[in-house]
Amino acid sequence: MYLIMNIGRLISLGSAYPLLKSRGYGLNAKEFIVIVYGGLRGAVGIAFAMIAASDHQLDPVLRDIFLFDMSGCAVLTLIINASSCGSLINYFGILNEHRVKDQMFMQFLDSMLKHTKKQEA
Repeated sequence: MYLIMNIGRLISLGSAYPLLKSRGYGLNAKEFIVIVYGGLRGAVGIAFAMIAASDHQLDPVLRDIFLFDMSGCAVLTLIINASSCGSLINYFGILNEHRVKDQMFMQFLDSMLKHTKKQEA
């Protein structure tokens, strides 16, 4: 289940990768891998499992299975993904890149230039 969840996250984010790459500050392959690996830590899955557990029309055994599986996935992502995500970021050297900071600064300068041109006109 844990592996399927990570593959599902890869597929869902992979379908949006071209858009994420071309919009805003852009997203390179290293950042994409970290985003896929980092994930949401199972909070949404646990919320859905709790909703299913409160539905008394479902079989109690099925409700327990939902809660157990989703809780297990959340715990695994916290233990495995969260504890090793920092190493992955360091391996790719993402924190050492100032690309986004530089892009934000350039957009700020462009905005200021446009604003001052409007003031002069």
